[in-house]
Amino acid sequence: MAKIPSSGIGKRSGDPWTYKGGKFRIQGIENVTQNINAQLKLIQGKSLEGLLSAAIMVLEDAEKTPPTVPKDLGQLRASKFTLPFKVPVTNDPYVELGYGARHAAAVHEMVGADFSGGKVRYGPGPGRKRITAPTPGAGAKFFQASLARNASKIIHIVAAKSKI
Repeated sequence: MAKIPSSGIGKRSGDPWTYKGGKFRIQGIENVTQNINAQLKLIQGKSLEGLLSAAIMVLEDAEKTPPTVPKDLGQLRASKFTLPFKVPVTNDPYVELGYGARHAAAVHEMVGADFSGGKVRYGPGPGRKRITAPTPGAGAKFFQASLARNASKIIHIVAAKSKI
């Protein structure tokens, strides 16, 4: 079975997150992943190669198609991950994917925030002023949107690379 969890490692949708003193819950992504996983269950002979290809496509799309992953300093984009696994008893492959940065879930849920403008940053060292590049099209729910937008492509890729 393929497993596509919400962004972050070890957290499910609805589990509380704490970031910078605030607590919040990831909302909405569970419906998308349940629908994808239900369709993936129907595919016989899924291969790890197909699941990894689909996972990589989703993460790459999240950086290209709005709403895209906010960039700021690039830590969030650099934290994307794809972890391949096999279920020990059945030997069925599954993949976990998402963003492992500590602030990934918080940024993902910041509906209404403006991620498109550049920011002025200072440091390291005195007098060092940097202006981060603006990221037009960046927005909240970037991971959820990429999964939903590419649901049929995910199924197609996994089915095409299945071992029948």
